[in-house]
Amino acid sequence: MSLRTLSWLLLALVACGKQAPPPTAAPSPTPGPPLAAEEGPMLAEAPPPPRPTSNVDLGATITLADGTTTQGRVVRVERGRDWYAEEGWVDVPEKLSLTLEGNGTIIDAPWSDISSVDIRYGGTDEIDCQYDSGYAPYMYMCVLRTRSTATTTDGRTWEVSSRHRWRFTFRDGTETEFHANKLPVREQDVPRPGMATENHEMYRRLQKQVLDEASRAVTHLELRP
Repeated sequence: MSLRTLSWLLLALVACGKQAPPPTAAPSPTPGPPLAAEEGPMLAEAPPPPRPTSNVDLGATITLADGTTTQGRVVRVERGRDWYAEEGWVDVPEKLSLTLEGNGTIIDAPWSDISSVDIRYGGTDEIDCQYDSGYAPYMYMCVLRTRSTATTTDGRTWEVSSRHRWRFTFRDGTETEFHANKLPVREQDVPRPGMATENHEMYRRLQKQVLDEASRAVTHLELRP
């Protein structure tokens, strides 16, 4: 082999031994913080319902037919717009008087002039029932008679004649509803064949209901300043 040929072989081997290293891969980008989810507008929380305004301040002890007693400060008195309070409640002062009869007269006494009320409920034979054909279907109602008396702060005793439903609200927010004179219940019939005639089953149902309500209704109220 000639010297020239050997030189070329040595150059070729050197060139093969100095191959450039493969390119280094670029480092992966560091992940950034996750994008916050798109938020809609914040909804304002509904304000709590306003507390009913006080229109009285009376100490009261209320006893139910089952022996349960509630005692505290009554801060609000309301009367039903109708006898059943189905149309809501009123709190205007001229509507918040208890109608009393006796001593040769009739008076409307505010609750601040009442010291006690006693309500005695009749039995099964003292339930009066009827229907009202002015409704379609008919409206049926039963009323349990009571012997209701009230003593005013001057010491006189009266018969209670108010027929409306009452609601007393205590300072802690608890409520007691009651009728001071006669306990009524009513219910409208459902459409049925031959409904132009009385549905005596409605009477039986309402008689049972009014006696059940009387078993846990208010029987005595003691009021004080």
